[in-house]
Amino acid sequence: GNRDSRGLAEPAYRRLRAQALTELARWLPIQIKQARLARVFATEGVGDEYRALPGRWLLWGLVSTLPLVMATWLMVAHSTAMLRALPVMLRAVAASRNLIRSL
Repeated sequence: GNRDSRGLAEPAYRRLRAQALTELARWLPIQIKQARLARVFATEGVGDEYRALPGRWLLWGLVSTLPLVMATWLMVAHSTAMLRALPVMLRAVAASRNLIRSL
């Protein structure tokens, strides 16, 4: 059957949604912990535990972002390939029409 462009991209959208949920599961606990530790800055200063959290934030941010960049690249590359292939497909359709008319 016919698949619209949304149907072709649906696996990428599923990966995008899964990736967003994964990011929340990784980043939200770090944010909550940072907020709790930040409450004591006035009395105790910034502790070593708080200073370690941005490194974890950066690591998980990079790990989470790379699949999204790859999925985006694949969607763009797929769309570009389809646009480049369009003239070839149109010529094939025209050739098949001509073949059918000649029969």
